[in-house]
Amino acid sequence: MPVSSANQLSLLSKLSQQFATSNDIEQSLRFALTEVVSIVGAEAGSVFILNRAKTQLICGACEGPIDISGLKIDAKEGIVGNVVQTRQGKITDNKDPDFTSFVDKKTGFSTKNLVTAPLMVDDDCLGAVQLINATSRHGKFSLDSLETLKILASIAALAYRNAELTATAIEQTRIKREVELAREVQQSLLDLEPPLDGSIAGVNIAAREVSGDFYSVSEFIPGKVHFCIADVSGKGAHAGIMMARVATLWRMMAKQDMELNTLVSKINTEILETNFRGMFCTFVAGVVENNTVFFSNAGHEPILQYDGRDFSQIASTHPPLGITAWKDSPPIHSLPLEDGTVYMYTDGITDGLTKYGVPLTLDGLTSTIREVYVLPPEIQATAISRRVSFDEARLKDDVTLLVIGPQQH
Repeated sequence: MPVSSANQLSLLSKLSQQFATSNDIEQSLRFALTEVVSIVGAEAGSVFILNRAKTQLICGACEGPIDISGLKIDAKEGIVGNVVQTRQGKITDNKDPDFTSFVDKKTGFSTKNLVTAPLMVDDDCLGAVQLINATSRHGKFSLDSLETLKILASIAALAYRNAELTATAIEQTRIKREVELAREVQQSLLDLEPPLDGSIAGVNIAAREVSGDFYSVSEFIPGKVHFCIADVSGKGAHAGIMMARVATLWRMMAKQDMELNTLVSKINTEILETNFRGMFCTFVAGVVENNTVFFSNAGHEPILQYDGRDFSQIASTHPPLGITAWKDSPPIHSLPLEDGTVYMYTDGITDGLTKYGVPLTLDGLTSTIREVYVLPPEIQATAISRRVSFDEARLKDDVTLLVIGPQQH
């Protein structure tokens, strides 16, 4: 029996209201199917949605004697697959060459005829809606049946897309908040209390919201300024978690004023006992006391000292934290600050791209230090970091730098 215009308008009104007022897209689809099956006259109906990879069609809602919710078929299989690929509605029966008896064999249902319409939003096909076995006295679907089904298809497609966008927005907001919280927690673990005389300054610019680099400066014990600088392999949340672990261990042990090489060795042992799935951390722990920098280096970049004329550098002799157990502790080095300012940095400095699109390199870093050496440590640190962080949106690695100048008495 033909579907009247009045019935189509009534259906349009009901479906529009349902999808507009409900946040449950699956419930709305089931409601819509029930209405369309009743108005058109069909034994069963189903809505198939394409997965994200567009390789499978998944039944998101169904109406009729057999529940096929969750059923998965190939995106090119059967009448539904054909309609999705061609993006054209279709009235057909079980003699159609595209018809497959897969679902019938699986469920025991007997399909005689079908009407199917694609779920379209602009030029994007999200899936298809299908009615099976017309219950009219003629036992066939008509063009009116297809047009009525298209009403459901158009409203359902738009509602489903809006639901996807809403869910994505909610998830992005949740992730953003979690990252913000992680960043706040990360920052709370770092002591950034450089001496009031301005003799120590640092910069940490994250390539992502959560940094894998870090430095910390604090006077846990009067007359001794403890510091560290580190670079965790990788970026993002996983690097941030390992960073937080290393920072916490350093803070706890530095407060005990243990020997630097012992401190670094103990942190390495602790990291090895924690499964970080192949991640590692280059690390320097140090103390400034009596105008001298003492430090122990585990796989970090070479430590530089510049006296206004020449550079000296001390390379690490031990691998980073978290790679292997050490037979002996890394040595403790000392650099009198009367011999020049000390510079510690991560590879985000030397590997970072300048405004000319080329890496700064170690030569570029030393050249920059020569230019800014006479300035206070805070200004030096900012000027050096700006060579590779002039556009933070382009950063591919975290940028961290620590500048330690002579103590002012």
